[in-house]
Amino acid sequence: FTVTATDEALISDDMCTGSGSVTRTYSLSLGTDIVSTCTQEITLEDTTAPTFVNTPIAVTVDCGMLPDASIVSATDGCGAVTLPTPVDIETARDCNTVTLERTFIATDDCDNSSSIMQIITVEIEPIIVNFANDTIVDCAERNTFMPASPVVTVSSCAINTSVITGPLVGDEGVDSDGNPTKTFSYTVTDDCGLNTTKITTVTFKDCCPAMNANIIGFGENCINGSGTITVNLNLLNGTVLNDVTIRMFNASLNPEALVLTQTGNNVFAISQNPAEEIEYRFESFVTGMEPMGECPISSGNNTFGCVSNRIAGRVFNEEFTALEEVEVELMNTEIPMSMTDVEGEFNFEGLEDQAYTVAAHKASDPLNGISTFDLVVMAQHVLGINELDSPYKLLAADINMDQKIDINDMVEMRQLILYAINDFTVNTSWRFVNADYIFPDPQNPWLETIPETYRMEALRSDTEVNFVAVKIGDLDCSAETKMLTSDLAPREAQSLVMHATDEAVKAGNTFDVVLRANQELTLSAVQFTLNFDPTLASLEKVSSQALSLKDGHVSQKYAAEGLIPFAWYTHDEVDFDEAAEITLTFTAKEDLSVAEFLAINSSLTEAMAYTPEGIEYDLSLQVQGALEQDAKNGFVVYQNSPNPFHAETLIGYKVAQDELLMLTVFDLDGKLLFTKQLSAVAGYNSVVLTKQDIQKTGVLFYQIDAANYTMTKKMIILD
Repeated sequence: FTVTATDEALISDDMCTGSGSVTRTYSLSLGTDIVSTCTQEITLEDTTAPTFVNTPIAVTVDCGMLPDASIVSATDGCGAVTLPTPVDIETARDCNTVTLERTFIATDDCDNSSSIMQIITVEIEPIIVNFANDTIVDCAERNTFMPASPVVTVSSCAINTSVITGPLVGDEGVDSDGNPTKTFSYTVTDDCGLNTTKITTVTFKDCCPAMNANIIGFGENCINGSGTITVNLNLLNGTVLNDVTIRMFNASLNPEALVLTQTGNNVFAISQNPAEEIEYRFESFVTGMEPMGECPISSGNNTFGCVSNRIAGRVFNEEFTALEEVEVELMNTEIPMSMTDVEGEFNFEGLEDQAYTVAAHKASDPLNGISTFDLVVMAQHVLGINELDSPYKLLAADINMDQKIDINDMVEMRQLILYAINDFTVNTSWRFVNADYIFPDPQNPWLETIPETYRMEALRSDTEVNFVAVKIGDLDCSAETKMLTSDLAPREAQSLVMHATDEAVKAGNTFDVVLRANQELTLSAVQFTLNFDPTLASLEKVSSQALSLKDGHVSQKYAAEGLIPFAWYTHDEVDFDEAAEITLTFTAKEDLSVAEFLAINSSLTEAMAYTPEGIEYDLSLQVQGALEQDAKNGFVVYQNSPNPFHAETLIGYKVAQDELLMLTVFDLDGKLLFTKQLSAVAGYNSVVLTKQDIQKTGVLFYQIDAANYTMTKKMIILD
């Protein structure tokens, strides 16, 4: 016979991992036949508590440095263990220590638990006492002043309380300068019998005032051979005194040659022959306390003469072009600033003979003189193709002021051109170098500290001070140096027109606007502001295979306003022919016409193009298509660009043959505002109109008359 046992699957107790019941069946077999069977019910129970893996030892720690409880853990053979954060129970405390009992309790799923205890001894910090430091107070508080009471800090571990005794007034004395002193004593006692004592010394100043005599020389009062000297008496802390006695001696004749004695008023004047230069000796003391009495005298020497010196000079760039409206100051004085005039000149009159530091400032318009052509010049320098040839240009190219010129300077300047940033991150718009300074190494202007002020220790005669102005980022000296006025002639520049084709676009469609130059040019830089209606379409990308455009060539900062600054440059040059086209990819939000919603202008980044030699071209956009279809015998007048405009706009027109045309501008009432005869050649032509030409703003009309045809269009001039 053969006996076999078979267990059924464990029926677990869901509330107690490792517990449950098993049914075991025994079978009696003869050969392959089962003769008899019986069953046995087996119940499993978890009665074994968890076991701690590591046992914490008794420790002694500083106050606030209790040991980490998380390092203690426990395990259980049948399932998970719960080990709550232990509770620390204080069992004893004295002046030096606190004893804590920390009990760890580990429990398994079947509520079996085990525990261990750790004894922690915490050493108590003594109380901390902050006493008042020695101090100096005004003499007026001599009979009432008390130092601040000690500030006692008790640690969280301590049971100490404290008792403050004092102040106990101690000795009165005099310091080395004759000022009266008084000592105060405080004692702090804690409940463990520890005493801390501190003596604070208080010095009372100006009981016998030490005085300053501020001598103001003739200055502007030197008129027709006579002048005055003013003496202001005050305490060292600046308090003006009136109840004083002043004695003035002509030390040039004799140290004891008394000129005058005055009591009471602290300001007085004396007359002097302006042809003389006299050294005066003065004495001052509190009235009624004569020299050698209780309080000492204050004395000193000063030299005066009837002079009226000036500091004047000029501010100019490295090409000696004068810079207007630079603020020039005499630092740390109350003398008003001098603003440079149209000749770059400044002037300070009637100055006293003293030390002066002259500084110049001009922080406005960081984009003045900066264009993509400057990026071309900077790139050529960085690549060693054509290095900058003056220390001032090197300073102008150091955009981030790290005393070197690299791609980081180029990136920041391109961000400024694209209006991605509004100002230089660390630099100023202009820097001014002392014109007398000679660079030890013109190719390394940072070899030593660059003098950007002019310091003189005394002004014995008229002094000339000049500064060289450096416009940061301007590497071709193109920055405007004069104030822009209505009398200023517009900048002379040739015109470059980018042509695009008009088309009607349905809402939801993605479409390309391809810009092509109207003439073949070799260029190194192009920049403009793309102006479009953001309610009609959104710009997806700007691309050009010939120009290798990237995201960094445009800025989306003002895209929600329909303004996208564009800036492209190369250290080399590119032939702008039919292959050098710029593709603008848009997605239409509404039905639109390209001619109606798109323009190129200078509302942010100025619309310009530059040849490798730096020749400038005014840039504009003409959208062609419908106009070409309506042309009469080859005569076409294009919409002005930009439109609307502030300063100037470009009008393009095309004729089939050479001929004379007439341009007229008139208002809504038909009043003639401007006329100009145009000599047109066969093909495309253009003319620039300025706001100064028209002398009126608002909605106007312009008309071009040929021999047999006339075309009229509307334009808007903004205030």
